[in-house]
Amino acid sequence: MLYLLDLITPNNLHEEEEKFLSSTSYNPVFTYRWQTDPVFKLQLKESPAISTLLKESVLSEDSKAVAEVCKSLFKIDFNADTVALAYSITQSQFDPLTMPDMEKVVEGFKLAIKFFDLDYKIELVDRPGFFFRPSHKKRKIIISKYAQLQFFSVDGVIKHELTHVLRYVNGKHNNIPFNRNYLRTEEGLASFMQDTYGYLGERSMFQHAAEYGASQIGIMGSLRDIYDYFIQIGFTPHLAWQRAARHKFGFTDTSRPGDFLKPATYFAYEQKVKELDKDELWRLFCGKITIADLPKYPDYAGLIPLEKLKQFYLISSFELT
Repeated sequence: MLYLLDLITPNNLHEEEEKFLSSTSYNPVFTYRWQTDPVFKLQLKESPAISTLLKESVLSEDSKAVAEVCKSLFKIDFNADTVALAYSITQSQFDPLTMPDMEKVVEGFKLAIKFFDLDYKIELVDRPGFFFRPSHKKRKIIISKYAQLQFFSVDGVIKHELTHVLRYVNGKHNNIPFNRNYLRTEEGLASFMQDTYGYLGERSMFQHAAEYGASQIGIMGSLRDIYDYFIQIGFTPHLAWQRAARHKFGFTDTSRPGDFLKPATYFAYEQKVKELDKDELWRLFCGKITIADLPKYPDYAGLIPLEKLKQFYLISSFELT
């Protein structure tokens, strides 16, 4: 079965990055496997894991339709309070962190997996387009060697990604099916755990707020406009490119207005998670559920004991030196 990222991840990111960074005006033209591989395109069309409307809009290369479907899919409304909060956070200034050796990042993830005694492998790959990606069916966490941690600590990204894994293994244990709308809550919870309990969480919150602001720009502007915004608030060129590109995943001509909007869910839904009490927060780990599902699960249950879960976030640190 194919999934969302199979549909919207460009296959020419390296080539377009080189063109983009060597110019002051060029906007990339993204290409996709489904444009040249009819079997792959058919598999995408038949995959039940991807929104039919999103598939139709992306495959038709209709930028306006992609933007409208994403707005509905991710329920991003840019309300005034969240916009003002994101803006205030992005007024902070942070010096770049020293990029850790990727083997040290891998070792940190291995320690976290060992902490929970899970049967997941950690795999470092030579693939752009993402930083960290759990693959639950293959019991892996995949790490791109191109990941940029300018604002993210190793401990923070581990706590973010393990949130995805822990909700999955608990959901399997509890026999709770994925809620179709789980992703917004998922990213909000993972971002909250990273920003609240991860080492240097104020820095990761800065990036999440910046992604929210960038989505506002992307709705009306080009990939270059998003990139310029990131540069203006202190992103390095490589990180600014990587994050700006994510906002135009699913688009071919990135000079056209429109935004994928998933990057905005991190900050937008983190604000909704913040409103929960501690009991509700831990109950979100019962499975791939939404905030609205919480009344169905009045008590925490899962493969992972609650005290172990709390220890991971509240006490343990995986910031290797």
